[in-house]
Amino acid sequence: MPADRAVAHYDEVGAAVAASLGDLGGPWEHQESSRAVRAEDDGCTYSAGTWDAASPLDGVRGEEGWGRVTEAAQPAADDAGCGEFGPPERSGARAYVEATDAHGATLRIDDQSGIAVLHAHVDAEPCTPGTLGLG
Repeated sequence: MPADRAVAHYDEVGAAVAASLGDLGGPWEHQESSRAVRAEDDGCTYSAGTWDAASPLDGVRGEEGWGRVTEAAQPAADDAGCGEFGPPERSGARAYVEATDAHGATLRIDDQSGIAVLHAHVDAEPCTPGTLGLG
């Protein structure tokens, strides 16, 4: 992903997924302080961060109830160039589903009302927030 397009593109991805889940939770708020730009062994990655809601997703408990979530979010994920959401997974107390795009970005929706866009590979030299147009 070109550095000059990464921030706007992935902000749009998160906002579109949040809008698609409006009937199941929300309102969603982008936590801009959760953005991250990191130099990794395999290049520069950008994480747009998280969009949080005040309450858990309606009808989702652990690994159950994800069908409505993925059905609602898949069109926005498709528009963003992501593949299909995988089956629910767990990390500690959180359950989540993920889809990945061609730039390695992970779109994650968790059962605690978090949407995250993480680890997109970007063409940025140097690998700094400034190169991506961030403060």
